[in-house]
Amino acid sequence: MSLQSRITKVLAASGLAGALLASVIAVSAQASSPAATQPTLVDVVSVVANGNTTTSHIALRNGVKYTIRVSGTLTLSHTATIGDAEYGVLSNGTVQDKCASSPQTDLGVGINTPGATTQKHPIAWGAYASNHVYETGWVGAGAPIHFNYHDCLSSDNSGHVVARIYAG
Repeated sequence: MSLQSRITKVLAASGLAGALLASVIAVSAQASSPAATQPTLVDVVSVVANGNTTTSHIALRNGVKYTIRVSGTLTLSHTATIGDAEYGVLSNGTVQDKCASSPQTDLGVGINTPGATTQKHPIAWGAYASNHVYETGWVGAGAPIHFNYHDCLSSDNSGHVVARIYAG
């Protein structure tokens, strides 16, 4: 009787053959499947609420795909309205993405769109998220990117949101 046959017989007698086979299959499957590529954090930028431009600390490589994740809240105007990357939340709970006094102004974080009271890019960061975390894709152009907060009157805003830039 071969060694392999004796081991199989001992395992079968002890009831461990099925468990061993399942373990071997699991290890084999892990070894044969490609590892998932995790995005790499490459920069963190504080986007101030007052409309001033904040520039990334790095140049985004030309043609490389990035994910930009903006999180957090800030204070919009003297009424203490909460703002995030895309929306303002009034004290009565109403969610808005445009300025009431200037409907052509899209609230939120803009990328490479100077002028705090102009149409921003991206136009929308997605549906309202109560956790105030939003993402968008971005393709690098070999230069840093510029963030600013768009609001009808940003000079009376305070605080900041955080933009994280991921490669991959």
